[in-house]
Amino acid sequence: MKCQYCGVEEFLPFKCPFCGRYFCVEHRLPENHECPELWKAWLPRRDVEPTVTGEDIRRQYDITRRIVQPESRVLWFSYKEIGHLLAGTLLVMAVGLSVMITPYSLFRGGIGLLFASILVFSSIFILHEIAHKAAAQYYGLWAEFRLSMLGAMITLLSIFSPIKLISPGAVMVAGEADRRILGRTALAGPLTNIVLSFLFLAWALLARSQPAWIGAIYSPWIALFNLIPFGILDGAKVLWWSKKIWAASFFLSLTLTIVAMVLL
Repeated sequence: MKCQYCGVEEFLPFKCPFCGRYFCVEHRLPENHECPELWKAWLPRRDVEPTVTGEDIRRQYDITRRIVQPESRVLWFSYKEIGHLLAGTLLVMAVGLSVMITPYSLFRGGIGLLFASILVFSSIFILHEIAHKAAAQYYGLWAEFRLSMLGAMITLLSIFSPIKLISPGAVMVAGEADRRILGRTALAGPLTNIVLSFLFLAWALLARSQPAWIGAIYSPWIALFNLIPFGILDGAKVLWWSKKIWAASFFLSLTLTIVAMVLL
C-alpha cells in the first residue's frame, strides 16, 4: 500500500486514528501528514471520541506522554526513552566486541583494549542519537529515541557479519516543522560522526591506537550509511532539504571512510 501523503510504497502502513488514512513510518504521526483532524489529539481524554482513547494514541505512536517537554530543559529524557537507549547501547557494544574479539587482540591488548574499543564504538552510536535529539529540541520539537524491530535485527546480525551496521533504532520527532528544520535535525547525527571521524583519525595517527582506528573507520562509515537517501534514513530528509548539503556531507563521509581504511 502507498503512503497517502508522500506516495512511497509501505509494506506495513500505519493507520491514523484521527483521519483514518494510511501512511508510511515517516508520516505516521498526525503532525507529519497535516492531519485535518489533528485538533482531536489535544483534547482532554474525556472529550476524545470513545473509540480513540489517550492510551490508544500513546500505544499507536509509542509516546510516553502527549505533553511536549519544556523547551527550557535541554536534553530532556523520559524513563521509557532511557530504557530504549540502554538496550540499543548494549546491542551496539556487542557489535563493537565482535570487531575486536580475536586471539590477536586479546594477546596484544587484553581486556583493557577490548573495553576501550567498546567505549569508542558505543560513543559513535550514542552521540549520533543525542545530536538528533538536541537539534530537534532546539527547534521546540518532541524527540525521543525508540528501538525498532528491523533496526535491532540488523544490528544483531551485524555481530556475526563482517559488515557492521549499527542502527538499533532512531529518534522519533513530532511537531510543526518545515523541510529546513527536518533536514537540519536529520543532518545533526551524521555531522556528529564526521566530526568524531577527524578526532579519531588524529588520535590514531598520533598515538597509533587500535581503538582510535576503529573510531576512525566506523564513525564515517555510520555517517555514510545514514546519509543514503532512502526510506527513513537521515539522507532522505537532508536531500529533501538541500541537495548541495547532502552531496557535501555524503562525499565527505565517503572520503573519510576510504582514507581511514587506506591508512589502516
